[in-house]
Amino acid sequence: MLLKRIILLLFLIFGIIILNVLYNRSSQDHIVDYKEVAPYIHTINSLDINDNDFSDLVFLDTIIGNKHIVFLGEQTHSDGTTFQAKSRLIRYLHEKHKFNVILYEAGLYDMWLMNRTAHLQSNEEAQFDPGMGLYSFWWDNEDCLPLWKYYNKTLQSNRPIILGGFDLQLTGHYYSREDRAKDIKEILSRKQIHLAEYPSFNSAIEQLSLTYLWEYKRFPQAKFDSIQTDLNKILALLQNPTTEKENIYYRYIKGIRDYGQLMWDYNPGDIPRMNVRDSLMAENLMWQIDSLYTNQKVIVWLANLHLFKVPLTNDGVTFIPLGKYIKDKYSDSSYLMAFTSYALTNPNSKGIHSEAGINALEYMLYSKKYKYVYLHMNEINADSFLKKEYFSVINQRMNEKRDWNSLIDGLFYIDLVSTINKED
Repeated sequence: MLLKRIILLLFLIFGIIILNVLYNRSSQDHIVDYKEVAPYIHTINSLDINDNDFSDLVFLDTIIGNKHIVFLGEQTHSDGTTFQAKSRLIRYLHEKHKFNVILYEAGLYDMWLMNRTAHLQSNEEAQFDPGMGLYSFWWDNEDCLPLWKYYNKTLQSNRPIILGGFDLQLTGHYYSREDRAKDIKEILSRKQIHLAEYPSFNSAIEQLSLTYLWEYKRFPQAKFDSIQTDLNKILALLQNPTTEKENIYYRYIKGIRDYGQLMWDYNPGDIPRMNVRDSLMAENLMWQIDSLYTNQKVIVWLANLHLFKVPLTNDGVTFIPLGKYIKDKYSDSSYLMAFTSYALTNPNSKGIHSEAGINALEYMLYSKKYKYVYLHMNEINADSFLKKEYFSVINQRMNEKRDWNSLIDGLFYIDLVSTINKED
């Protein structure tokens, strides 16, 4: 009996040893090799927009030199330190490479109106009112304040910044539902379109809020169909716009119809809904690049998820991001820069959280005590693991093994990202 117990114990110990060896071997297979990454590391010295020493960014000159579209991503919309880094890059690209247009993942009409209002001010106090066009996380915090001071400063220069958006969603926080309804009525009346002739749309217009919460799900099918029919009739009268203003109005009303349909057909997070939204954002963005800002250099501010240049497939479901449409059309003149980090900090709490896994690229960079690093994917040797699948938290901090080289052109790493700190 004792012998059987000893044999059983030995088998158990042997099994544990084997499993441990296999686990460690498997883990080591996925741990990033620093020696392979080191030759491609560009060290960034500062994230301060007011730092006048741009020597650490000079390497970007050959990378960005012939590009006229640069995407600047972010892991999530609360990454304050990333906003600081993007702010400094915007100043650099504006002053050194003449990028004058910045387009946000925000409402096309709301941002156009905000920009137009600022540029029509003739006095020296002219400034942007970001609440007219943007979600608060991109302006109402200490991390973004220096950038908006810079934007406003350029309004008094000979090369003022132009701001815009390309999303279907409504993002201006200063609009009440009543004000937005009044604005739409005035827009249409200028084209001799009177909402009294479109009773279904007219009866629902004051339910149009920032996130398109028409409460469509509470409408009967017939009511929803009638609203969409009215919008189709209105759009038929607005089609073939010729001026900038007419194009903006057309795309504004079209966005209301299209996003309303998405709200009706899908739930938030549904991949088909995301696919349609990204395709329509791409359409708005490409129209501005080709028609509204012809021959201008454009910076695009958005989430990493939307800038990827090839589709993402998970569990047999494929998401086609905006970046793919841009890369397909402007392959040689566009550059897609994602941002990533090792972990998060919070101004109101101690310690760090949401750390990258030990097998991730970000963990390796953090373990080597890098603060800010840039990797240009196109200069990496074809035999490097960086040209293959490896783990990273680029996509919304999820530790994923993907061929990241095929998804992005460049990667900006920050060790610890502090979430946005709202001003008092």
